[in-house]
Amino acid sequence: MEEVLCHFTGRRVSFPIEYLGLPLTLGRMRTVHLQYIQDRAKGKLEGWQGGLVSVEGRSSDVEDKDATEMQILHMAHVAGQNLDCSALATPRMANEFFCQLCIRNLETTRHLFCECHLTRKVWEEVANWIQVASLIPANWNNSSTIGDWFTDMVAAADPSILRPGLQSMVTLTIWEIWRERNNLVFRKETRTVWQIMYSIQDEARTWRFAGNRDLDMLLPASAAA
Repeated sequence: MEEVLCHFTGRRVSFPIEYLGLPLTLGRMRTVHLQYIQDRAKGKLEGWQGGLVSVEGRSSDVEDKDATEMQILHMAHVAGQNLDCSALATPRMANEFFCQLCIRNLETTRHLFCECHLTRKVWEEVANWIQVASLIPANWNNSSTIGDWFTDMVAAADPSILRPGLQSMVTLTIWEIWRERNNLVFRKETRTVWQIMYSIQDEARTWRFAGNRDLDMLLPASAAA
């Protein structure tokens, strides 16, 4: 080995070493090799306020604030899943079994996006804003899954309406409902239906300015302001 490395001018060190911030060793990884990572993670968690973290956050120590719109849609397609991981709830946090928007029913995907009275009012406002009757809850079919509900709602729209634009609008509305739920759970902040609607309108304009032409054709002329 010395003969091979005799012309190597770099610094030579012994294992274990760090490569790209991670420990690298020739033998079996031991706890001591990962201790500095654990200490760094612990330092990040020390500033967390437990009262602002819901049941699922307390259980996993992860608050996923950066979920993308597509991730939300994927969750919405899993029919009957409990978004609040109620099986992990403690007796002290029993109220988190229920929808945080209405505190009336168990929080399931279907209830949160389709059945909650606040959510249904949001859908009515969106439908009236873009003049699409298929988004009004009273016109929905009794779909068996969230995926079917999404598909049926888009398919039932007037043929003159561009499907990609309507899909974007439905995705955006679902995203804002999910954000409202998380704001209430993690920050204890609530908004009125009109405030949620204003956020949806503002986000729709942003999507349009970002180049979503299909959504642009769906929005009313007043949205150009």
